[in-house]
Amino acid sequence: MSLNTTVKVGNITNLSDARYCAGMGVSLLGFPVDTALPFHLTPETFKEISGWVSGVSVVGEIVNRIPADYAVDLIQFHDSSLIDEVHKSEIPYIFTINLDTMDSTEIQEIAKHAHPEFYLLETSASDISGIGKLHLNAPVMLGYCESVEDADRYIQAGSDGIALLGSHEEKPGFKDYDQMADILEHLEID
Repeated sequence: MSLNTTVKVGNITNLSDARYCAGMGVSLLGFPVDTALPFHLTPETFKEISGWVSGVSVVGEIVNRIPADYAVDLIQFHDSSLIDEVHKSEIPYIFTINLDTMDSTEIQEIAKHAHPEFYLLETSASDISGIGKLHLNAPVMLGYCESVEDADRYIQAGSDGIALLGSHEEKPGFKDYDQMADILEHLEID
């Protein structure tokens, strides 16, 4: 299956989400690997889950420490004070910007120093038409989609991709994918 835009699903904490998303054509799977994050995965659990998927890029979602015990393709973070340390690590990254809390001057200052594979722009605003005016130096994903309408709106605004969030299993193997399935099926290339 192929999707018509880059899709990242973050906050993956179980094998069901990882396998479902990989099977649906998601490009980037994000796992909480920093102990500062709720529901972070131990290195052993991360290895067990990520070992079951192929054809995707594995993203380690962090707050304040670069993961040494996790085999990741990219890391995702939002703290600009980590940019130099991440550059030294030579791990490709996704830099998260919250448009609700940062102004354009702060964003432009970050863009001078950051060289991510993607920017992930988070916002609760309904008007996202201004993202093209940010002049960022890498592709932009918008998140987090909660509906097909969000996905369409994000793509129409000029986004290079969208981000979704995984959720916790009610019990192993029991999961409701209706909302995510609607979005991914909508993005499917016939």
